[in-house]
Amino acid sequence: MLETLEREAAEAVSEELEAKRAAREARAARERQEAETRRIDVRRQVAGAMRAWFASPLPALVPPVEQIRSALNSGSPAATAAATEQSIFTYILEELAGYAALTRMLNRVEAGFELSAAVRILVCARIIREYGLLLNPVEVAFPTGGRGMLPTAFSDGDPEETAAAVIGMEIGD
Repeated sequence: MLETLEREAAEAVSEELEAKRAAREARAARERQEAETRRIDVRRQVAGAMRAWFASPLPALVPPVEQIRSALNSGSPAATAAATEQSIFTYILEELAGYAALTRMLNRVEAGFELSAAVRILVCARIIREYGLLLNPVEVAFPTGGRGMLPTAFSDGDPEETAAAVIGMEIGD
């Protein structure tokens, strides 16, 4: 009789432990699914914001880039062409491109590093291309220290195409 009670108690404990394990696994699976759904939703929001940003034209630079280059390069013999280009780029990024609004959106949706990096690369590439600046988008987006943190996908191929793919869009969307 005692043996039967001990066996029944052991079976009850075993069943309870199994039920707890199954509940933990179900909870973990549900949390993984919720996280994946959240990632998809955030990516969709970021892609929508980037499509809207690409659809709106960047304002003209007045005076034109060539005039600004000339003025900045003539003012100081120590000024380098790269510093001039960087100065023009920074002004456009901060004052004309609407990047601050994109950054606020990324923070609001908790986009994470990879999506934020992709957005920054796309923004930099568009500014450089449309204003004819003589800069590398990845180098401008991530100065020396920051480039080491980028996923290798950004350096393996065309960074602009990779960034667009990370967001879930194609260049020209």
